[in-house]
Amino acid sequence: MKHRDHTDDGIHATDERLPIQRRDYLRLTTTAGVVGLGTSAFAGQVSAADEEPKRTLTIEATGSSADYRFSVDGKVVRSQAMGATIGGDDVSGNSVDGHVAGSGRDSYTLSGELTSFDVDGDIRMYLNGEPLSDTVTIEDDPEGEATHYELRVDGEVLKSTAMAATIDENDEISPRDHPDEVEPLTSAEPLAGETYALGQVNNGTDSYVISGDITGFHADGRVDLYVNEGKVDYPAQFVRTTLTFESTNGDHATYEFSTSGDISKSRAMGASISDSDTAGDGGASGAVGGNGRDSYAFTGEITDFAGDDNLRVFLSREEVDKSTLAAEPQFENTVTIEGNGGETEYRFSVEGSLEENYGLGPEDDLDGETADGAVTSGQDSYTFSGDISTFSTRGNGSFTTYLNGNEVDPETLGHVRTGPDPDTLPNEVTVRALTDARTEYSFGVSGTLATGDRSNTYSGDNAAYEYARGWVSGGGLDSYMFSGEVTTVTDFENSQVNVDREDQTISIEDFDSDGVTEYEIVVSGELNTTSSSSEGNVSGRTATGAIADGTDVYEFTGDVRKIILEGVIMVESATSYPRVVDNPYPDSTVGELASEFALAPGGSRAAFTTNAIGDGDDLYIARGVASDGELPSEIQLVSEGIIAGVADLDWQDENTVTFWRDGFECEQTMVEPNVISKPIAVSEKPYPESDDGGEN
Repeated sequence: MKHRDHTDDGIHATDERLPIQRRDYLRLTTTAGVVGLGTSAFAGQVSAADEEPKRTLTIEATGSSADYRFSVDGKVVRSQAMGATIGGDDVSGNSVDGHVAGSGRDSYTLSGELTSFDVDGDIRMYLNGEPLSDTVTIEDDPEGEATHYELRVDGEVLKSTAMAATIDENDEISPRDHPDEVEPLTSAEPLAGETYALGQVNNGTDSYVISGDITGFHADGRVDLYVNEGKVDYPAQFVRTTLTFESTNGDHATYEFSTSGDISKSRAMGASISDSDTAGDGGASGAVGGNGRDSYAFTGEITDFAGDDNLRVFLSREEVDKSTLAAEPQFENTVTIEGNGGETEYRFSVEGSLEENYGLGPEDDLDGETADGAVTSGQDSYTFSGDISTFSTRGNGSFTTYLNGNEVDPETLGHVRTGPDPDTLPNEVTVRALTDARTEYSFGVSGTLATGDRSNTYSGDNAAYEYARGWVSGGGLDSYMFSGEVTTVTDFENSQVNVDREDQTISIEDFDSDGVTEYEIVVSGELNTTSSSSEGNVSGRTATGAIADGTDVYEFTGDVRKIILEGVIMVESATSYPRVVDNPYPDSTVGELASEFALAPGGSRAAFTTNAIGDGDDLYIARGVASDGELPSEIQLVSEGIIAGVADLDWQDENTVTFWRDGFECEQTMVEPNVISKPIAVSEKPYPESDDGGEN
């Protein structure tokens, strides 16, 4: 999306406005609902009928005549905004029937949202004096579940039916002039000047027409994003680093700065765009006063800065000490890590000296020649002497690295991403929302973690070291891969579950002093009450209970399979594999147990299938055997939940076995001693034929 020049009143000085074509913006429906979160996403909201009209909609002819009709769910009255005439247009209740021609304009002030809009002809539209020139469309993955999204714009937003979008009560647009009334889906603080579109798509499409720049986009599932009907391959590109200026006392305050990249004016943090401020060729200068703000989006490093004493500066919406921007770098080199969405933790060391350049926060640490920090958006910049000796990151976020003002490939700095590869981790945890409400969660494991296929780092789902944190809503699901065992789970609002492997106990602690927290725990082994769980009930491998400002404790064996807290979230841990199973026939050889047997080449283990151990034909590894006539020293379950069965076992090498499973040819790697990857479906294949030519 192009950056456009504006005049002080927000109207384009150039003729880059795009006319809304006939039938492009039709049949908007009511938006009185919320984001599908069960409760309103806006605090203190009153009905549209009770609100005084406070938004101005302007309709402008493009040379020819056009007839239009629209209605709102609140009030609508004629206006002379933007030089509009008040003539023969018909306003009846909350509906308008009008006509524009030549260069004429009609304006209306309204409350609530548009519920319908039809036009016969070509028009341009303005909201509060800002041209609605770009279209943003969110399209859901038809194979997925309902997906919630958050679109942030430094400008105005109206709903649209572009690209055959539908508009319903699951979508809500925040009041731009009251950012405190919005509860965004991400943890980012709502800021003045931004408009939030919070919505949900479920095998459908939502569209909006906007003014200004997109400042952020997050979704808790798989969606496609389009700007002016062009697909956006990388939504993190909207997370640009910004500098914002305001006066500390209302008096005139000047500034000037330069970067090693490009600079453009921005409406970040509700800033105005003025022709008296300049930006371009890597430099910008201007002045602010009163309650005004100026903002700029830029790439590269800040290379020079000067500003008056009464100037307050924000770097990516966080206030910074402007003296760190104005100071000359202490050493000859600079390195800057810029976050582009999702959290990235970094660590690097230098061979000489290391100091802050600008932008560091409380989570960033300097210790001698080593820096540790984290970025989501914005920049952390350092100045140093000598060479960078090590550079590593972890987490699934996106980042850009600048060395002496030039973007560089982190690999040239010896970059190593230290986070684990999810495909190498043997276990899976899924977190599912059981209600429409947004629920934040965190859990820990005894090993290490990585986000899985269903987690969305741009929505704030992150895994680092042994902890994960994220949020789910409206039936959404996040997944993570991990090693070790689940040790703790919390929903932050109601309770926390702690798993003590030394004492083999599970404790459920309630910290909602105003209510009762209900829970359900499922394990793979045995489960028993203790003196501290008198209010809980155990049935087989499941414990249920309700606690009020207290703690329930259970003794258990096996693995923790499922945790449900307050009927809000469900955390499930998939069976770890290879899991050692109890052999009910310890005196039987592996050949006597097996339906099918395949000995690994050059080793002392075999793959085999049997229905003698579990509920159906599952795939196992027998250890300590060199033939089918030996007793296995240990049996490990590799795959369970099989529907039709497993057949055609064949070792390709000492670590890779192929087999047929439920209609697919599969390949699975099993590296000694215990590393087993998830099976890969190589090709689809009908059920294998039996020896007599029929189907199994």
